Parts: sequence; structure tokens; C-alpha cells
Amino acid sequence: MPGTDLQESDLPNKFDHDRAVSQFAIFAADIATFTWYPQVDPMTSSASTTFKNYCRNMLLTTKVSSSVIILALKYIQRLKFLNTELHGQPGSEIRIFTVALVLANKYLDDKVLNKRMWSRVSGIEIKELNRMELEFLASIEYRLMVTKDDYFNWLKFLEHFITTRNQYRNKLNEHLIPPEEMVDWSPEQTDMHEANPALQEFIEPCQVRLNHKTKLLHTDNTHPLIC
Repeated sequence: MPGTDLQESDLPNKFDHDRAVSQFAIFAADIATFTWYPQVDPMTSSASTTFKNYCRNMLLTTKVSSSVIILALKYIQRLKFLNTELHGQPGSEIRIFTVALVLANKYLDDKVLNKRMWSRVSGIEIKELNRMELEFLASIEYRLMVTKDDYFNWLKFLEHFITTRNQYRNKLNEHLIPPEEMVDWSPEQTDMHEANPALQEFIEPCQVRLNHKTKLLHTDNTHPLIC
């Protein structure tokens, strides 16, 4: 029926949209992984296939905006910045990313998805989602607000990171960087840091991520944010 079924002429647009979402999901999965796990090398590694597929399904199903996703990544960064000793177990990036999306959707969007929807898409029970949300909020000191300047500085940081990472990988592929000269990249070595000291909050978590030995913030290993 007209207006209800997908038309043949719509297929190219839908394909382009799904491909764009998939690419953005890979980006989001990588940033969430590098932010959450201190042991992952952000220059040469990437998120797991399982997490990438999870992010793709999450973004395609919920249809949250790119602004919500960027804000969710900022919340994960804030979580690590305020809790440098917090260290998640393998696989916990899925739970962290989910609750960060829930909070970003609540904070930014007029149309807020209900917990039933989040539970169905994530496979996490509503009771558990509520518990995770409260713990996340407490861990970021209930600081959901992100100023316009903070948001665009975060965007600049992400753009700079992606550019630097791609350049580094291209040089590796072209064998322009001898293996003995490979070093961990951190944003404090870049022109962006020198030009804008206000980005220090965004830079410090990367230093922690690369150089800091972490331990569990909570002694309870079954905690929803770290198990």
C-alpha cells in the first residue's frame, strides 16, 4: 500500500542510510572501547566485532541522532575522567555504551525512548537498566549537562583523533614508521593541545588510558557497570 510499504525507489536511499549508520557505529564502538579500556592501544586496535555489530543494531533500531551518540561518548569519557581507577571487565563496554545512550537520549531528545524499548534492543532487563543508570549517574556526579563549548571541543577532539589515527595507520601500511619507533600516541603531543589549553579535560583521560595502571573502583565484581 502507498505510504506504508518500502518502495523500490527508496532502496538506494535506505542502503546509503544503513551504510552511513554502520560506519558511524564502527566509529562509536571504537571511541567507546578506547575510552573505557586502558589496555587497548587506540592507534593500532579497534573494537570487537561483537561490539560493532551491537552498536550497529542499536543505532539502526533506536534511530537516535548523531548528537545523542556523540553526547553518549562524552558521558563515557566523563565517567573515566572522574573515576580513573574504574576498570571494566571484557564485554562491559556494551553495558556502558547502552546506559550512556539512555542518558543522552533523555537529556537531549524531545522524544525519549522508554525502558521497554531499550531492554528489547539491548537484551538487558529493565530492572538492571535502572540499576545501571543510577550507578552511572552517581559515578559522573549527576553531571549530565554539557555546554555548547564543551560539546564542540569534544567534537574537535574526536575529529583530531580520527585524523591522527588514520595518518598513523597509513604510515604503518606504507612502512614509513619502523617498528622500533612505534610509540603510543596521546593528544598532549599535538598542536591542538598547544593551541587550546581548554581541552585539558579531554586530553587527561587519554593519558590515563595509555599510562595508568587501573584497579576496580568497586569491590563487588558483579556490579552492573563492571561485570
